[in-house]
Amino acid sequence: MTLLRLATIHLVTPNDDSRRDDILTFYRNDRIPTEMIELVYRPGDLKATTYRSWMHRAAVGPYLLRLFQGLERDTDPFHRIQFTPCNGPAVFYHVSDLFMCNVPVAANIIQQMGEIIQSEVVVEERRNLVAEAEEW
Repeated sequence: MTLLRLATIHLVTPNDDSRRDDILTFYRNDRIPTEMIELVYRPGDLKATTYRSWMHRAAVGPYLLRLFQGLERDTDPFHRIQFTPCNGPAVFYHVSDLFMCNVPVAANIIQQMGEIIQSEVVVEERRNLVAEAEEW
């Protein structure tokens, strides 16, 4: 099984103790259909617990929007979000800034995730074409 990490989101606690961060990692898994994304969630307060789920790539944007809306309204909030795409550096955002700008930070993250997923689909399709050509 090959997992390609598309992006990771750390939900950073107010005390900045990285061992307490909740971590969401989005993967492309070669054992599931190309249009599916694997999500691995590790809650920071449960050290050995990992939750895996799968969603259609079109569902990732709405999932992130609901997550960010929930974080904005959380009564025991995380302090910051660290977004680390597979094709760029890690960027930190304050949770309070997710929807505050003219172009909301949440929209930028969702758009970037969509671009990463789309580019990975194109790469996967090219791999399939190359594999088919090599079989000939």
